[in-house]
Amino acid sequence: MFNTIHHNEIKAMIDRNDDFVIVDVRAPALFMKNHLPGAINIPLNSINFTEMVDNQIPDKSKPIVIYCADHDCQKSVKFCKKLANLGYRHISDYENGLQEWINLGYPLNE
Repeated sequence: MFNTIHHNEIKAMIDRNDDFVIVDVRAPALFMKNHLPGAINIPLNSINFTEMVDNQIPDKSKPIVIYCADHDCQKSVKFCKKLANLGYRHISDYENGLQEWINLGYPLNE
């Protein structure tokens, strides 16, 4: 259904300019403050969730990395399950999320 991915793998994918999608599932106001480089924002509880996913991630075979605020946030896991139910095949959950990324001193879009 989906895998767990670690910070070093995501950082390497970004550094190599791999063709993948990073999705921040936090609220838009939090996304606007800061997010992983290249991330798009699709909040888990969006009213038009399926439409947003279809519009922003039309290729169901493209690798997708999902993240939330931190390890305690379960939104990324729920989002991964919803994507799997929509037919997406290459889904990874960055379970330690944005807080770990910040703690490691990795770059952010702000």
